Amino acid sequence: MNDGADGALLWVQIVGTGFTAVTAIAAAFSARAALLTAGKADETSRRAVEALGRATKPLLSVGLVEESSRSRDPVSAPMELEISNIGANRGWITKAVARRSDGPEYTTTVSMPVEIGSKAISYEPNWVLVVPLGEWPRLTTNPHVGGDSDVIVTTEVEFTDIGKLVAWCQRARWQERVQIQPDGLPTFGYVTLGTSEPELISDLPRSESRPVGWVRRVWRRVW
Repeated sequence: MNDGADGALLWVQIVGTGFTAVTAIAAAFSARAALLTAGKADETSRRAVEALGRATKPLLSVGLVEESSRSRDPVSAPMELEISNIGANRGWITKAVARRSDGPEYTTTVSMPVEIGSKAISYEPNWVLVVPLGEWPRLTTNPHVGGDSDVIVTTEVEFTDIGKLVAWCQRARWQERVQIQPDGLPTFGYVTLGTSEPELISDLPRSESRPVGWVRRVWRRVW
C-alpha cells in the first residue's frame, strides 16, 4: 500500500515539476515577445521623433563678421556670428563657437538657447540673430601687406527644431583677407572656405523615453 502511495506521490511531483517548467518556459517566451514588441514600439517612436524633427528643421545661413567701424583696425576687432534662418521653420540656437587654428577658442556670452524665427513668416522679425564672439586679435601677421591669413577659423553652430526633438551642428571654415586701400591702410574681411551640411548630433537622448502618442501631440502643437 505504501509503495502505491509513494508512486502516486512521485508521479504528482513529476507532473507538478513538468507543469512548473512549462509555465516558466511559456512565461519566458511571453516576456521575450513583450520585449520585442516594446523594442519595436521604441524604434517606431524614435523614427517618428527623428522624422518630425527633420520636417521642422530650420535652414541656417551663417556669416563671420565684425563691426564695420573697426574693419580698418590693424590690431583687433569685435567679432560676431550673423545667423539667419532662411527656411520655413522656427528653431533654437543652442551653441555658437569659433576655433582658430592657432589655438584660441571663442564662445558667445549670449545665454543659450535662443529662439530664431523664420524668414518665411512675415510676423517673425527675429529670423536674423547677431551673436557676439568677443574681441579678436587680427589673424594676419603683416596687416600692411595684402593677402590671406594662414590661420583658419572654424565656426560651429548647434541648433534644434522648435519642438527640441533633435539637434544638428553646422560647421564652416573662414579665412581673414586683407586688402590695401589707396591710402595705404588695410581693410579686413572674412571669406568662407566652405560650409558643411547640418550634421545630426543627437536624437536618442530626447526621444528614447517618448511614446508615439507624445509625437502625435507635438506634431499637432508644431503645426
